[in-house]
Amino acid sequence: MLLLQSGGLINLFRIQEPANYVDSQVVNDSRNIQMITDIFIFIIPVVVIAFLVSKARLKYLQITTKINGKMLLLGALTILVSLPVINYLGVLNQHIQLPDYLQDMEQKADAIEAAFEAHHTLFDLIMNIIVMALVAAVSEELFFRAGMQKIMIKLTMNVHIGVWVSAIIFSAIHMQFSGFFPRMLLGVFLGYLFVWSGSIWVNIFAHFMFNGSQIFVQYLQDMKISNGFVDKVFSPTPSYTYIAISTVLVVLLIVAIYRMAPKPIVVAAGEIPGVISE
Repeated sequence: MLLLQSGGLINLFRIQEPANYVDSQVVNDSRNIQMITDIFIFIIPVVVIAFLVSKARLKYLQITTKINGKMLLLGALTILVSLPVINYLGVLNQHIQLPDYLQDMEQKADAIEAAFEAHHTLFDLIMNIIVMALVAAVSEELFFRAGMQKIMIKLTMNVHIGVWVSAIIFSAIHMQFSGFFPRMLLGVFLGYLFVWSGSIWVNIFAHFMFNGSQIFVQYLQDMKISNGFVDKVFSPTPSYTYIAISTVLVVLLIVAIYRMAPKPIVVAAGEIPGVISE
């Protein structure tokens, strides 16, 4: 970051002030910093771990695992139909009173995210999808599922503990605690999806669809070109009808995905799908 600052490529001081987020250059600098941060904090560490613990690095990260096409589509579909219930849980989560220091972190994180979405050019849309959806999906799934979750399962010899602990950390590290519980449950689903599919690409695609769909719909709404049905599905305060339908569909899809997974799921650590044994 200091090299970029000294080279005049970014201005670290200006991006610290939310008042500057109306400046498109500041927003672009913030996007670049977020992308660089994701690479250095999430991707590089898990790649280093793969080099240290395995001779088959790509296999360890489950990049080369054969993709189950049906599971790929069902995983993404589950993520999309979960949005009404996820948003409703977010509303409930917001009723929890947070300490002042957590509220400050929340406001800073929200301000940056809002700044990214406040600029409505096609370039901004593409960059938001690349940075907030694609890079975020690749980096976070590699780190939390292919890295942390597998380590947790190895340490505890328990798939469920590994999935839940990783999901809790996944949610906490976003520093947006008004959405902690729905994000944690999203992490739990992604954790089990990785265990069941054995392929990091299934997770990356599902994660990308979750982030990308919200960015795209927000763009359509800001440009006044979205339709009523889309607005209702993606509403931050969905109706109880949509919540009920969403819940039923999520349960049915998760059952379908589970039935497609190789059995048994919970066995010796070296035989658990999603945990490579050397």
